[in-house]
Amino acid sequence: GLCEWSIPGGGMFLWLKIYGIDDSWDMIMERAMAKNVMLLPGKAFMVDPSRPCSYARAAFSMASADDFNIAFERLAELIHEEKTK
Repeated sequence: GLCEWSIPGGGMFLWLKIYGIDDSWDMIMERAMAKNVMLLPGKAFMVDPSRPCSYARAAFSMASADDFNIAFERLAELIHEEKTK
C-alpha cells in the first residue's frame, strides 16, 4: 500500500501516513493542488513544523463515495510520481 489510515470514529478528517515520503509538505503544497487533490500537510499541525512529517490530513464532510474514489486515484498517482522523482 501507499498509505496507512484508520477510519475515524467521529469528526470530518482522515489522517494519512504516506509511505516512502519523509515530508509531505512539498508534494502537497506544490504538486497536489495541480492535480485537484486538496489536502493539508501534517506539519501544518505540528508543534515543531521544522521537523519532517509524512502525514497528510483530508477532509470528507462534503465528499461522496465517488468523489473519494477519484481523489484517492489522484493521490495514488501523485505519490507514485513523487517516489520516482
